[in-house]
Amino acid sequence: MEFANFECNGMSVHAAVLLTLAAVAGASPAPTSAATAAEQWNLLAQLSPSDLSDNHYFGWSVGIDIGGQTLAAASIGTAPADDILASWTGSVYVFSADETGSTWTETTKLGASDAASGMYFGWSVSLALPYLVVGTKGHGAYVYTTHDGGSSWNASAKLTKTGDGQDDDS
Repeated sequence: MEFANFECNGMSVHAAVLLTLAAVAGASPAPTSAATAAEQWNLLAQLSPSDLSDNHYFGWSVGIDIGGQTLAAASIGTAPADDILASWTGSVYVFSADETGSTWTETTKLGASDAASGMYFGWSVSLALPYLVVGTKGHGAYVYTTHDGGSSWNASAKLTKTGDGQDDDS
């Protein structure tokens, strides 16, 4: 398994996606470094969104549910609804696994309802079914809920800060 060449797609988290998927398989003992990971863990799947293209930074942030069957991965360079003119709006892709964890299927692509250029939707991702929280860079955080195990998601809330109005990372 190669960890050195990311070519923009995946940034530093791409290896974490691969390792997380390996960890779901119950590999033991846990590796102490990426160098030993390839020797101790087995790659189950390498995920890619259905509309991947250059400069999308797929894997910028990743969240996996404790059950190991649902994974959310951000692509901060994508635009929702295939709006190629929007820049750095971001999207989050949700994947579901079969019982063995060897087959993963993209179930949905999420974007902010009020998407704006430079918001970096997916800057951070946290997943704990039935909740998915997606952070942005200075535009708040979005809470989604699912009632079918992760196949479909509903926007539940947008969290924003109060205070001095200074722009900072959410």
